[in-house]
Amino acid sequence: APEWKKAATALAGAVKIAAVDATVQKQIADKYKIQGFPTIKFFPPGGAEPEDYNGGRTSDAIVAYCNEKAEKYPAAPPEVNQVATQESLSELCDGKTLCVIFVIPHVIDTGAAGRNKLIDSFVSVAGKLRSRGVAFGWIVGGDHTRFEEGFGIFATYPTFIAFNPKNLRSAVHRGTFTEDSIVSSIKKVLDGKTALAELKSLPKLSKGVELWDGKDYTPPEEDEL
Repeated sequence: APEWKKAATALAGAVKIAAVDATVQKQIADKYKIQGFPTIKFFPPGGAEPEDYNGGRTSDAIVAYCNEKAEKYPAAPPEVNQVATQESLSELCDGKTLCVIFVIPHVIDTGAAGRNKLIDSFVSVAGKLRSRGVAFGWIVGGDHTRFEEGFGIFATYPTFIAFNPKNLRSAVHRGTFTEDSIVSSIKKVLDGKTALAELKSLPKLSKGVELWDGKDYTPPEEDEL
């Protein structure tokens, strides 16, 4: 694949990369004074004038440049949402390099404040790995028993599952659950430094699971006799 395509894959979710055939789109070429090929320009957010890129033409060089720009012009924080259905899991993970699903304790055990603190840490992790093409979501442990057990998780929360949606190779986090350890663990999976298990098929999420309402657990009212 062309180097810019490799860079676009690596930067998915962090920096948008597009290609224009200047011999066809002559108006664009004239507008931005394109005189030679290939020409690469960086368009800052907010409509500022584009900057010429004069670095190397390898994907690694382009990615390094774009990551610098991403730090200078930080995007809005990524979202890490609860995944409740098989359809939403597919929508989240399809086309990604890696899909990470956090499995967290019931709100009975954490309270709403504790759960929100966990979710905030997941958002931070996602931000740090924004350029690696990883999708993130979370489920509540025990809501999707068949899915969890399909990856070898048996009521051990919090943890996370990381799987490649294309080849169904997966890993489960077994270590400490700090933000730094999570980032390190995911990087090891991405860099091929973690042994992965092969799945025959992707375990299915349970049906009928309700999304969390953002509140502390309230026990159901008992009927009066």
